[in-house]
Amino acid sequence: MLGLIPRKPIIWSDVSPTTPVSHGSPVRCVPARNNMDSPKKSPQSPASSDKATVKVCFPSGGFNLVKYGDSIDIKGIISIVTDRLSTAGERYYKKLYAMRLSRLSSKESYWLHQDMTMQQVYEKYIKKHPSSEWRYELRVRYFPSSLQDLCEKDNVTFYFYYDQGKNKRTYRGRRAQGSGEMPQSTRSKEKHNNLSIFFA
Repeated sequence: MLGLIPRKPIIWSDVSPTTPVSHGSPVRCVPARNNMDSPKKSPQSPASSDKATVKVCFPSGGFNLVKYGDSIDIKGIISIVTDRLSTAGERYYKKLYAMRLSRLSSKESYWLHQDMTMQQVYEKYIKKHPSSEWRYELRVRYFPSSLQDLCEKDNVTFYFYYDQGKNKRTYRGRRAQGSGEMPQSTRSKEKHNNLSIFFA
């Protein structure tokens, strides 16, 4: 008597068969995404919040923009700016610098303590008037005992100090002369006075 070979049951389906996948082309299954799977970041999150920017002005007429957080202090701002004055690196006489806050529409000016944070500066000064009226000015406030030593060890600060003295004298000269053209003899005398700051 011959043995009967059982047949596999036939399953009918209306789904078309899938295409065979080659072993050299792996397929990743990507789950369906919806609004619940990928929530957007909150605007208040640290990763998405933008830092504020301060414009620090130089005696030469130039300036530098610094991005900062509220916790940074004036000393930190000065350190960032003075390091950018030259590619040579950190200034040897960095401690000579200070930050002055001036209000353009008046004669108000304040030397900012280096331990003050930018948030404290805002609370004490900036918020009292429109921010456009205020200007941060980097200046050499403390003077070395030897200008020769300053020139040899930190000529960037030396010439920064020179521009500061020149700017101050030029401002005084313009106030004295008004809006008229300054005579050549006066300009030559002013240039001599500027140089005498260092070589007198």
